[in-house]
Amino acid sequence: MVEKRTEQKQKASLQNAFNRGVQETADMPAFVTDFPRRPTKEFIQNFMNNHNATFSSQTPLDIENPEHVAMITKISKELSKHGPSSLSIEGGCVANLSSTFFSSKEKLAVIMSDVEKTYLLPIPSKLEIYAYLTGRHEGTHCDPNRDNKLPPLAELTLEELNRRINEEGTPAHIILGREVKSDFAVKTTNTTDPAVLAAINTFLNWRALSIFFRPELNAGHGTTAFLSNLRLLKNGTTEQHIETLKTGQQSIFERTAKTIGLEDADTAQELFEENPELFIDVLESMVKQGQFDDSPILKEIASNFAWAMRESFDMEAYGFGYTDIDMEEEEIAVTYLSQVNPARFSIIPETEDEDAQYNVTRKPSYKDSGQFIPEALPEGTGQVNTEYKDTNQPLPGRKP
Repeated sequence: MVEKRTEQKQKASLQNAFNRGVQETADMPAFVTDFPRRPTKEFIQNFMNNHNATFSSQTPLDIENPEHVAMITKISKELSKHGPSSLSIEGGCVANLSSTFFSSKEKLAVIMSDVEKTYLLPIPSKLEIYAYLTGRHEGTHCDPNRDNKLPPLAELTLEELNRRINEEGTPAHIILGREVKSDFAVKTTNTTDPAVLAAINTFLNWRALSIFFRPELNAGHGTTAFLSNLRLLKNGTTEQHIETLKTGQQSIFERTAKTIGLEDADTAQELFEENPELFIDVLESMVKQGQFDDSPILKEIASNFAWAMRESFDMEAYGFGYTDIDMEEEEIAVTYLSQVNPARFSIIPETEDEDAQYNVTRKPSYKDSGQFIPEALPEGTGQVNTEYKDTNQPLPGRKP
């Protein structure tokens, strides 16, 4: 009984935090719920009461109407499986917390980053802060100008609901435009609270990791490639942006191999899997040396991935470090680093008595390229306003 009360209290705390975020960014009347997979009559009644109070101009939902009950039951079952989400309807919005995704910070991190729990570094800040930031993200989807709003729930059909949930017929670059806007709301949260700033940084790190590790799956959420430089979207999100995100990992491996003299992209990937810290040192040096300047989006993918690996990924748990340099590709990588950055990397040559030694001065070299705040980032059009204000501010928690 005590355990159940504690769980209920935790869910209420998460929902309050999520609601605060939603209300800060929603541009239309919105209410928050936590759809269960098996909605009870009590839940359906409470949902209808919230709906009718929030959307007073719409046809009220009625617990005695079997079609209304069936619709809410269907929405609840489907959205409980999809994680935090929002439904923009005529005249308002329903935002779903999906508290099962917030059972722990680790579970949320695994879902967002596509990284196994074993390889995640300790996660800062309270779980409620991540619920709040997620609310700011979802609230931004509550947009009266959204191009695929649903009709009032009392008039909604199951076919329309399924199309909306599965984003049927929506091009990936349009989804990307919406997600950039929503993650921009996370990044620009008005706060000086160190715990919130740390959570923002971690939230965006998870995005950067996910677009590298699962690019085909996560291209529509590859937002960090643009958040540091929205000028990349001055003509709107395009199919080419999606293609660059999908091929980002392969392109980085190919460029790494070509730059430092490895056989091919597969060999560069082997270097990453064997010694991720060494690979990240190489990647940061390549960015600094201008090896990605011809592809600004790829440069952002590489820069943000390198930062996220240092901040949120346990590289020691994933592979070996500088104390175990024995593969040919590792030796090639260290030689490259000693040439382009001798102040940080040096090699003591092999002697009869000792193997070669590698000296490294740890100093992350990432520098955020600055955030560019648009006057508007319309949802559903894939377009952003071409008027920008360069605030020259780094991502929260990241030193310029």
